[in-house]
Amino acid sequence: MDVAALQVQKSTDLQVAMQGKSQIEARLSQAFMLADVRDSERTTAEEVRLQALQIENSLGSIYSILQTEFQIPYVSRKLDILQRENKVPKLPKELVKPVMTVGLAAVGRGNDLEQLVRFTQTLGQTMGPEGLQTYLKPTELIKRLAYSMGIDIIGLVKTDEELAQEQQAAQEMAQQQDLLSSQMANPKNLADAAQTAQEVQMTAQNSELPPQ
Repeated sequence: MDVAALQVQKSTDLQVAMQGKSQIEARLSQAFMLADVRDSERTTAEEVRLQALQIENSLGSIYSILQTEFQIPYVSRKLDILQRENKVPKLPKELVKPVMTVGLAAVGRGNDLEQLVRFTQTLGQTMGPEGLQTYLKPTELIKRLAYSMGIDIIGLVKTDEELAQEQQAAQEMAQQQDLLSSQMANPKNLADAAQTAQEVQMTAQNSELPPQ
């Protein structure tokens, strides 16, 4: 009795269904801003970045309209209701203003971080470390990096006042060291310091002797 494998000869039909499935997945990925990166060993970071940027540009107007016409009025109304019910304290309008960070603004934080890192790296490679120190503000750079990563820097990063106090203390210490060095460079001051140290040592030895 011969044993043979059953073949349905439907590979062509299944390929058509598979292609349709792949097309639907690609369209859904684009609609939900999921970059469909080409699966290849030669895929570069620049290719991925350009594709993500193209998706953001194509859907940017939709999220902007939703934010202006729906999300901001909805959040303002909900906030007003919660304040009337005393579930949320009343916020002074001149000090606090709710800002919507949704859609591309929220998703784009990772892109902002990448752009900021690329900018600093390009500037450092082009102008060198001296260019970074000359043209960039370290405090502002730290704030933007922390914001793009969603990190609260309050109590974590030194303020400008703290940096100024530390710099002033370092300058005063350097001035004291310079003054001490200039005094020690004078032979008369060296002799006086040696005599003072000898007197202090003799006084300490006499205090340690037992009374007679």
